[in-house]
Amino acid sequence: MSQSKRVLVTGAAGMLGSQVLLSAPDGVRTIGTDLVDGVGVDEVGVDLADERAVGELFERLGELTGVIHTAAYTAVDRAEEEEELKQQAKLMDEEERRLEEQLKKVEQARKASA
Repeated sequence: MSQSKRVLVTGAAGMLGSQVLLSAPDGVRTIGTDLVDGVGVDEVGVDLADERAVGELFERLGELTGVIHTAAYTAVDRAEEEEELKQQAKLMDEEERRLEEQLKKVEQARKASA
């Protein structure tokens, strides 16, 4: 791994994500992703609800130091009214939990090999 730490920031075009990008300390290379283009968004159009798209993103990026997940669906009322959106939000929650478990396993493996 290079000297620089590489961190993926989801929702990089949003209010929180854009501030995370601006607040990155020296030595941290942020890689922004969002559905829409914006300042600091390197990977435009990656749908985090699409497991294949997320997998392809991680393959392209290679090894990362971490992920800061700031992406959010902001039309919560609409999601509650539209069944398809409600199901998609549920799938995203499940995927987030799965990714968190994978990250824990990777970290445990790193510690065990050190």
